[in-house]
Amino acid sequence: MTRIFNQLKEKITDSDFYLIDPDLNIVTSNRTSVDLGYEISRFTDTISENYKLNIEGLKPHRDTTFMENGSMWTLEKLDLKEILDTEIAAYGRSFKVYTLTDWAIVQEISSEKLNDKFGLLYRNFTIFNFFGIIASILIAYGLVRSKMRRQQFYVQLEAKNKSLLAGKAQLELNNIQINEINERLQIRNKQLEEFNYVVSHNLRGPVTSMSVIVDMIKKEDEPQKIKSLIPKLDQISKNIANLTEDIKEYITILDQNEIALEVIAIPHLIDTIKNEFIETLLDDGKDFSVIYHLEEWDTLEFSKFYLKSIFQNFISNAIKYRRDDVASHIIFESRYEDDKKVLYVKDNGLGINMEHHGNSIFKLYKRFHRNISGKGMGLFLIKSQLEALNAKISVESKVGEGTSFKIKF
Repeated sequence: MTRIFNQLKEKITDSDFYLIDPDLNIVTSNRTSVDLGYEISRFTDTISENYKLNIEGLKPHRDTTFMENGSMWTLEKLDLKEILDTEIAAYGRSFKVYTLTDWAIVQEISSEKLNDKFGLLYRNFTIFNFFGIIASILIAYGLVRSKMRRQQFYVQLEAKNKSLLAGKAQLELNNIQINEINERLQIRNKQLEEFNYVVSHNLRGPVTSMSVIVDMIKKEDEPQKIKSLIPKLDQISKNIANLTEDIKEYITILDQNEIALEVIAIPHLIDTIKNEFIETLLDDGKDFSVIYHLEEWDTLEFSKFYLKSIFQNFISNAIKYRRDDVASHIIFESRYEDDKKVLYVKDNGLGINMEHHGNSIFKLYKRFHRNISGKGMGLFLIKSQLEALNAKISVESKVGEGTSFKIKF
């Protein structure tokens, strides 16, 4: 029994450990110096250590986990018969067991250790809420600006209507001005609609991933597994922070009608985006993998906001429309064709019926799989954002085999 006690003490090191009997007497522990101390205490008054756990949650003496006195307590019944069978197998000796004790292992994680383990989680929640508020403010800012511009337009329109009485020439001039304003307003409304879609679409992945990981942490009892999930939660938090910067960049594009270009490292951008999706963050490529072959070229001078949005739509669609009967993937492959940089994006998903939908693939609000939810804006935005910087996109697809996009920069 001394050997068994010592093994228990050596294996359980990250918390306070007790081996107790049904009366909550402490058989052995890493907190006490004497094994079976409660037996000794019956015959002497010189022992000052406490050899009994007076914890209410332990009294039913069944497997459980609960919080009491600021600490997390876990009770698990000890199967001594299994341990004895192991001893018999190891030493070739048989034992005759007259009585099996009803002992249990109790672990206590103090409030200080709990704070150490979960402090990072609380900080990440705070960061998430902070950036959520910033995103809401920025969205509200865009909507308020749109409303103010509309109001300003109506004021101008009323003034122009009054001036129509001055003459035919003035009337024709005012009509031309009104048409120009209407065109700008339509463009602005379209930009705001795209803005709302891009923000909600790009935020959906990391928020969903964060929610899944938080639920896993809530349900997980093993501290080591909880500890392994914390870095993934931190990565998602950083992605949300980066999204805030992306929103600022897009608002600058809307206000100034100028698209900032920069040299972008394609592998780094893909690695950042794939960590936003729970399918690629936790599964390690078992159900869905993101692959890139960028040996011919791996950098591109482009709008980082637009390219990130394009890649997010490609990966999101590949995950959404994957097949259940294969290990799904998406591949990014760079080439040179006619001295131009060309990027192929291929998946092995459900595919698209080109005979029926070939002429409307990149049109607004077009959907090709009615049993899967969507708004029909993803491919439209991809084409619009590419053509805004003089890039061209084409597509080939077969039902049940997958889809291949070719982008020529």
